[in-house]
Amino acid sequence: MIRKRGPELFVEVQASGTLPRSFVKSVEGVAELLSLPPGWNSYSAKPIAPQNAIRAIRLVAEVLEPETPAPSVVPRVQGGIQLEWHAANIDIEVYVDSQDQVTFYAEHIESGESTEGPLAGREDVLKAWLQRISGK
Repeated sequence: MIRKRGPELFVEVQASGTLPRSFVKSVEGVAELLSLPPGWNSYSAKPIAPQNAIRAIRLVAEVLEPETPAPSVVPRVQGGIQLEWHAANIDIEVYVDSQDQVTFYAEHIESGESTEGPLAGREDVLKAWLQRISGK
């Protein structure tokens, strides 16, 4: 849940049990992006849409295993969020541009093997790539 208290936004996550550090770090990264003002890139970048932050947090909760490293969390100029992993000669990027528009790209640098496209219905493919950078 994202709540506004005065000029500040708060991200509240309810969970049972201990949360993996990589998940907590990811949520902190998403929460930091919510404070970006309009034009944060010195041009006309939009502020991060709260619904995109919620979708990114839910996605991270779905795909992160305890041994999966936390992604880098990067703002997108149209109000979206990009999640990136770069490890074990693998690049993975997930683009959250709206609740319904989530796409990803994954590539093994040495072999050239890659996949890309909409995430919907292909979460298992993303999880398999994440397992590869997690040493599984």
